[in-house]
Amino acid sequence: MRFSIRMFVVVLLGVNTISGVTPSGASYNTGTNILQLTFSENVSTVNVLLGRITITDGSNSHSLTGGTLPDSAYYTKTLDVSLLYGKVIDQLDQTIFGSAQTVQLWGTSATQVDAIESFNLANCSIIFESGAFLDEDSAHSDPASLPLTIIDQEAPLLSSASYSATHNHLQFIFNTPAQFDQIAEDRSVDGGPGDRSLAPEIGNNDPGEDRNGNGVLDFEVNILPFKIGFTDGADNSISLEGIKLVAQTEDSDTIDITLTLNDAKRLETSLDLTGLSINMSEGAFRDTSYNLFASSSITVPVSADSLPLTADSASYDYAKNEFYIYFRNSENTSFDIAPAPAPVWSKIQIYNSSDNFTLATGTPSANDNSLKLKDLSLDVIAQIENMIQYNDSGEIIDSVFCSLDAYTVYDRSENGNVAAPKIPIRFYSGSSSSTYATPMPDKDDTGGFVYYDAIGNLLSFSWDTKIGTFKGADLPDDDEIGENDFSDLSGIYLYDHEDTLSLSSGRVWRSSSKKTIFVELSEADEVLVETNEQKDTLHFLLDYYTFASTKDNGTPVITRDSSAFVQYSPDTLGPAITSVQYDIKSNSFTMNFTQPVSKTTFAADRFNFENVNGSSVFDGSLVTSLDSLDNYTSTIIVNLSTSGSSILDAMNNSDKTAFTMYVNDSTFIGLDNVSNAADTVHVDYGRNYWITSFEAFPSATAQKFCTIGYIGTQCDIYVDVASKDDFTDSLLTVIGQAFEDSVAFDSNVVQYGGQNISIASTVRSFAGNENDVDQNGKVIFVFTNILDEYGLGRNDTKSSLFVHGYSTPSDTVSNGQYANGGEVIYIDTNPLNVTSTNNDKNILFHAITHEYTKMVLQHNKPTEEPWILEGVSQLMQKKIFGDVVFFGESTSPSTSTGNQLTYLATGVNKLKGRTDQHNVNIFFTYLQERLAASSLENEPEWQIVNYICETQKVGVASVDTALVAVGASKSFAEYFADYGMACYLDLVNVDSTYGGIYSFESLNLESAPSGKSASTLKWDKA
Repeated sequence: MRFSIRMFVVVLLGVNTISGVTPSGASYNTGTNILQLTFSENVSTVNVLLGRITITDGSNSHSLTGGTLPDSAYYTKTLDVSLLYGKVIDQLDQTIFGSAQTVQLWGTSATQVDAIESFNLANCSIIFESGAFLDEDSAHSDPASLPLTIIDQEAPLLSSASYSATHNHLQFIFNTPAQFDQIAEDRSVDGGPGDRSLAPEIGNNDPGEDRNGNGVLDFEVNILPFKIGFTDGADNSISLEGIKLVAQTEDSDTIDITLTLNDAKRLETSLDLTGLSINMSEGAFRDTSYNLFASSSITVPVSADSLPLTADSASYDYAKNEFYIYFRNSENTSFDIAPAPAPVWSKIQIYNSSDNFTLATGTPSANDNSLKLKDLSLDVIAQIENMIQYNDSGEIIDSVFCSLDAYTVYDRSENGNVAAPKIPIRFYSGSSSSTYATPMPDKDDTGGFVYYDAIGNLLSFSWDTKIGTFKGADLPDDDEIGENDFSDLSGIYLYDHEDTLSLSSGRVWRSSSKKTIFVELSEADEVLVETNEQKDTLHFLLDYYTFASTKDNGTPVITRDSSAFVQYSPDTLGPAITSVQYDIKSNSFTMNFTQPVSKTTFAADRFNFENVNGSSVFDGSLVTSLDSLDNYTSTIIVNLSTSGSSILDAMNNSDKTAFTMYVNDSTFIGLDNVSNAADTVHVDYGRNYWITSFEAFPSATAQKFCTIGYIGTQCDIYVDVASKDDFTDSLLTVIGQAFEDSVAFDSNVVQYGGQNISIASTVRSFAGNENDVDQNGKVIFVFTNILDEYGLGRNDTKSSLFVHGYSTPSDTVSNGQYANGGEVIYIDTNPLNVTSTNNDKNILFHAITHEYTKMVLQHNKPTEEPWILEGVSQLMQKKIFGDVVFFGESTSPSTSTGNQLTYLATGVNKLKGRTDQHNVNIFFTYLQERLAASSLENEPEWQIVNYICETQKVGVASVDTALVAVGASKSFAEYFADYGMACYLDLVNVDSTYGGIYSFESLNLESAPSGKSASTLKWDKA
């Protein structure tokens, strides 16, 4: 039943004071939900203020929130008001023809009826406020209070219920039609009633109104499943959690409900169905008049599952690794198994008399009465196939079974299987194709297939089919394996006729043919193998399924009896030094070798140096190593005595930057007892520096070894050994001289061609000298790859920006955790490159100037504000190079929506934009232009920089002080106001209007900053 209604919005309006009619009687019918009011005189059926009517039982009260009045306007002495009324009862978000909308849904509200009928109806009265009604003379009604007569009708009842376990079907039969609706679907039209017609789905343009897919328009939620419960004879109980389907699409005295899979499972497994009763609470259903069906507790007859889902056989195809479970197969019954939901893997067990395990994962599919499981994990496949053991007669030695717990799988009616504890498994090969064959060793003419190359510490072995995985993980190809991609080698062993050698770790990959496996052993395993006295007669051992083919068929077990001998190729080259570093802080050499060398035979006295006597240097030295291996190591550390380190300290600077070591033959011995050949190697003379990360998600501060590349009178330059190939000796000399003295660049250096550069003296003439806390008279430059977001752009940063360099006051604190000691400036080598033709990258001298200026000014004005440090550093770039760069790609200055001079982003926020730096640069550009255009003498645009650096005042006050010192006619605030207007007005570089004070000569601001107001701007706005 549906109501054709005229909705009355409940509002309170002012009324006149002419006395009028009052109600003389009131009754409420609980069956029709109609409140009938009688009057001694006629009243209007239209002018009714329902909000002025209240029903109370003395303890509870309810003022009417709405109702349905007669459809036509007339005057009457008897007024029927239905307490049911239409309203927006729900809403949802939908996209209709590309427009995202919040859609309102219209339905009948029974909330008011439910509230009133919960009162003590035997004690109810009704209260009318003044003006609730109007009579024929438009006089408003007087206040009144009357007893409310209740016409009570019996609540609708559930007559019977039944349950079919075969289809999870619950049927209700009522003594009067019940409503079938499950959800609100009728879209409201402009906030009012819907059109009561089901709107269809229109492709991707309109999802339609059929939210539950039953093909008809539902209006409200009139079935509440959580009010439907069941009990059995032992007082066990459950309540439904939902409904899968209501069969009816119109109101009916019979309602058929299909339970959800979970509710059906709970009902059939938690309760004794032989004594099942329904326990239905009031309001689980409504009749067509929206009356609540009464609570009910009646016996429910149950029809048992006519065809239980019983597994009776299984098979396993060990060629294709596919597992089949058959249900009622012996009866030739046509079943419809459901692949979804997926099986409960932990409830499927495979076992024999000695072993058992459960499945973990796979891909299910169904065909009639069988369930096929493929894509099983390699661990499960290995365990299954390990159980397949046959005797000489071809019979399986130990029968293998499968067990299924109840409700492991379901049929398409969503009935779970019954428990099956012992299902026999048949094994077979479903394909004779070599593609599905078990991988077998691909032996050469001598019967071998395993090789070990001692030069590359490389173990290799070949198979007759393509290999896809190693211990369940995909194998990388030879062009995919990473330098640090080490794997656990458990499952791979070598046997020396007495002991089994367990390998620990190594890099594992496959050849381009995918049939040969390469294992590069770790240093520990390399030593284990190559120092073994039986290394020429080793045997190869392999656990079952250590590797698997591309079709997931595992490699066989290889035992001591398999005669898989290892063809050993000895090292004929001997060890060599790959790198040598001399650390001036620890006074120690660190030597790295191509292979482990003997610790006991290492001869430090067989090294020599150009222009330095090696015997004197190594006299009294101590040889150690980084690792804990007993006899061999790939890294030797030689700690010098005090006298030895003093000799190196006294070397000429040219010998330190080009430090050469001579290595005599037989200085060290490798694993195959082959000695080194004579060699000449370069020594990186330097030290470790702590380097800070500026990543969005910072790495830990780490040490990097840096070799000295330039030793000057005012600066030393250290280069991270990872970056040293990018800097020639001549280039480092030019960089050092440009800082210390003066260098004229030719056109070969694109960015600085034709310029005469002198960094230190220029900066010191403005900002003063650095502190020199370490008293070495030098600034230390460290060239290294500073980790930042260049090329990455994580966490809202820009991948085009980079941290060009930095210095930190913590370096001047001797006991700081990451203090490097002294005046140290770190310059980024990625992407800075002084020889690049890219003008965004060949700006290394700009970076040096910027950071040196900032460091000097911080030393002399420790409390100076960051925006002043930035501004003066930019001005030093401009003074020396004629331009300012902002260290990133495409970072030309542009105005923003505000001039926040005193705020400067720090940390990772610096990599989100250059707006703050641009603001500072544009302001000082404007200030210098205005001072240059004044009549003041002695270059006031540069004098002001001297005064800013000299005064001990900071921030805005330092600029104001400097303006006074140069004799400027305006204060900082006045210049800033002019600057703000110039940013707004300088659209086409107008240079004459207002005397040119609202323009920029050297900047072309092509458009006004968006949102900038031509009003007073605050320089310190945060």
